[in-house]
Amino acid sequence: MSDSVPDELADPPPAYAGPDEVCIDDPVFAAECVAEFMAGSVYEGSALRDPRVTRSDKWGSILRMDYKLPGQTFGKHRVVYWRISPNTQLWSFHAWGLLDNPSPRPGTPG
Repeated sequence: MSDSVPDELADPPPAYAGPDEVCIDDPVFAAECVAEFMAGSVYEGSALRDPRVTRSDKWGSILRMDYKLPGQTFGKHRVVYWRISPNTQLWSFHAWGLLDNPSPRPGTPG
């Protein structure tokens, strides 16, 4: 068993969209990410806001969405999903308590 971290996890996309990303319409990818998120029992009752799908040459398809746990307010938690190419592993990470405002659209001031 290897102790190495896969490249996809060693260098994940940032919590905010970068200037190299473009917004895309990919409802299938978005739905898969939302379903994956909601499958986590810890997130039962969570509310989701503003899922945005972007595309990057480096990370492939990326979905960022803010969420709140029951009893909390929006703006503090974000989940980021990405997939390098179709039919490959779906990766994710959470940015907890780090966000003060919703993510800007790619190409707009942050």
